[in-house]
Amino acid sequence: MDGSIEYLGTTVNKVRDWTLQINTDALDTTVLSQWDKEATTGLRSASGSCTILYYDNAPSALIEQLLQVQNQITPTCELKLIYGDKHFQFDAVVTSASTGATVGEVMSVQIQFQRSGPFTSAVF
Repeated sequence: MDGSIEYLGTTVNKVRDWTLQINTDALDTTVLSQWDKEATTGLRSASGSCTILYYDNAPSALIEQLLQVQNQITPTCELKLIYGDKHFQFDAVVTSASTGATVGEVMSVQIQFQRSGPFTSAVF
C-alpha cells in the first residue's frame, strides 16, 4: 500500500496506512397514505484517517497545516490515497491530528479528515 499527501500541488510525505468511508444520506419520501417507509438517495460525504510518516526535514508548512498551529492555515489540503494502480483524490478538511515518535524511528502524524466537495479523481 502506498499513498501521498499533496500540499500546494507538491507531494511531500508518505502515508503508512489510510481508511476512507463514503456515505450517502437516505432521504425519506414517504407520504401520509403509505404504510411502509420509502427513501431516495441524498447528499454524499466521505471521511477517514491516515498516518503520515516524515523525517526532521519535512516541509514545515504541511506539518503546521496538519497540526493546525497557525490561524492562517488554508481550510483544505489536497489528499491523494493510493493503493497499487487505484486511487482517490479530493480536497479535505483536517478535523484532528496527533503526532508521535519512537527514538530512532521516523516521526508520524495521525490525521482525521472529511472530504470537501466531490472527488477530483477516483480510479478503483
